Amino acid sequence: MEPIIATLINQAIGLAAQEISKDPQAALKTITDLLGCRHTGADCIQDIWDAVAAGNLSPSAAMQATQAIAADLERQQQKPVAPPTPNYSQALTFIRQTPEYQSFRR
Repeated sequence: MEPIIATLINQAIGLAAQEISKDPQAALKTITDLLGCRHTGADCIQDIWDAVAAGNLSPSAAMQATQAIAADLERQQQKPVAPPTPNYSQALTFIRQTPEYQSFRR
């Protein structure tokens, strides 16, 4: 696993364990609420920096998390290269090379 991701996961697990030990019912409700909503990457980044502002996360960890999310968002936005659309003459050439067309011409 990438060192940045491993660090982020370890910090998230540590914070989650602290929150669960403080108030298990509230933590369960928060997790349930998070699973029910659809956070975008921008929402996650905003949440990270809100945690920094609240003093719950170090700026260096927030920067690493932001970079990881931004890289993931960029990867998701990259579209695979589509094969070129064949033109009319290419289609005719393909049809003329098929065995069915060759037997029809004989």
